[in-house]
Amino acid sequence: MKLALLVIGLLALCACTPKSLEEGPFVDPQFANLIPADTTLLMGVSVERLVQTPVYQKYLNGFPIPAFEQFGQRTGIDPEKKLWQVLFVSNGKSGYWVGRGKFSDELMAPDFTQPGMKRFGYKGLTFFGTEQKSLVLFNSSTAGIGDTSVLRTVVDQRIASIAPPVKLAALQKQIPHDVQVWAVWAGGAVDVALPGNLSNLTRVMQSMESATMYLDLTTNVKGIVSGTAVSDRAAEDVQGAIQSLLALTGAKNAALFNGIQVTRQGRAVQIKVDAPPEILGLLLR
Repeated sequence: MKLALLVIGLLALCACTPKSLEEGPFVDPQFANLIPADTTLLMGVSVERLVQTPVYQKYLNGFPIPAFEQFGQRTGIDPEKKLWQVLFVSNGKSGYWVGRGKFSDELMAPDFTQPGMKRFGYKGLTFFGTEQKSLVLFNSSTAGIGDTSVLRTVVDQRIASIAPPVKLAALQKQIPHDVQVWAVWAGGAVDVALPGNLSNLTRVMQSMESATMYLDLTTNVKGIVSGTAVSDRAAEDVQGAIQSLLALTGAKNAALFNGIQVTRQGRAVQIKVDAPPEILGLLLR
């Protein structure tokens, strides 16, 4: 009888495990100790999945995506073919990109030195760049790009840091597992520059305590942006500001914006998107 109960218990545990593993977006395990304890913003892109979507291939192929440009220029790789995943990590004052990919031939150590840059070591790792900006190889397939001082700090704390801060981890659980683009923000200052008309959202974020975002570009532009404002009044102002921005941006293409709904309940504001791919050109330009 005890044996039977043990088997049933093990089967129940196994049945539950896959669900817990898929809570939140996929984050490469190699990034686990590269997220400092003071991180307030994470933005992830599953490059492998994104570049295979019809929406990307038709509407975003060739568009200057900062993460792709950073790793492509600094390593010489084709990011669409050899970059697997990228993550932007920020504490509101400074941030850096970390990427996973095939950065070099397995038989030869990579050399990413370029004119005006040097190769130097720090605590057993190799940096390529200057005292201001550089690239660091955490291992043969994991690299970070950003201010040299910031990257040194990441190296210093990586033994102590084993997971995202608790608040960010809780927000990540609200994100579907298989989306190609996502972000979670725990409030505070924002040091990221959004492209095109989306840049206006950084001012809106000053009235928010936290936010999550995800996009699925498999067929259309689908996703949800959710946030909690500092007060009911602030939420009302945020809702109005977003609706005004959308009305202004889509003044000549109203039909494309019919699939965007902005709702509010108390301090919670949500933007639900299910729009044609053409809308990307208006939002990003």
